[in-house]
Amino acid sequence: MRHSERSSSRRSSGCPAWRDIDLAERLGYERPIDIRKLIRRYEKSGDLSRDDILATVARNDDPRGRGRPGTEFWLSEAAALWWAYAGETWACVSALRRTLARALYGGHGLIVDGNA
Repeated sequence: MRHSERSSSRRSSGCPAWRDIDLAERLGYERPIDIRKLIRRYEKSGDLSRDDILATVARNDDPRGRGRPGTEFWLSEAAALWWAYAGETWACVSALRRTLARALYGGHGLIVDGNA
């Protein structure tokens, strides 16, 4: 998984950070903004810790400045990877399958060109 231009420029404590909306777009969410509800839910349940959420920013994404600002989350790289493998979108499932294929078949010498 690669960072988008915007998210790769944000760093906290020397660690790469992923902007919530950028991650959701890359993972194929139909409504990327919905990732914020999920982040709050996982934070409340303890599945995401304070170490996973590097920063929150109040931001109004409407170009005309209408509406109330929402909370933008910046996730650690570990949290972004967990999200990619725990998610239910096609991109999440595909990433998990590729990783598993590399681990399983690569260990048996069955992948010679690096593609899974």
